[in-house]
Amino acid sequence: MHFFKTATGDFEKELFKGPRIELFSNKEMMIEGCLGVLEYNENYLKLRLSSGALVLEGEDFDVVSFFDESIFVKGK
Repeated sequence: MHFFKTATGDFEKELFKGPRIELFSNKEMMIEGCLGVLEYNENYLKLRLSSGALVLEGEDFDVVSFFDESIFVKGK
């Protein structure tokens, strides 16, 4: 097994720059790296990220929490 090092010594942070998205079943989502909400209604959610935007389309969206750079969304 080979281990890789970067100039900062933190391979994981160098490799995975950008948002982190976690899905819980098919009705809940947590996005880390969200810098703000650009548009929001019950069927559409557009989030500002450091590298652009993330658009979610569905039904019955509810922003449960938004703290620091993490947002937790429920919907269908």
